[in-house]
Amino acid sequence: EISTSQKNPSYANNCDHCKIGFEDATLYDLHRGYHGYDNPFKCNRCGETCSSAVAFNLHLWRVKHD
Repeated sequence: EISTSQKNPSYANNCDHCKIGFEDATLYDLHRGYHGYDNPFKCNRCGETCSSAVAFNLHLWRVKHD
């Protein structure tokens, strides 16, 4: 399950960039792996740069990454 960390701060795995909390550590690690090193809103899988956390997460949902 994914929730915003602001609504439910009890999640142990919280993305500092997106303010999303993850109950599952594996999903959290997968999510973190998509963030770029130089720019947290640049996708490590395809290189697309997004303007915000919302745009970044929409990108992750919409684009199929192999």
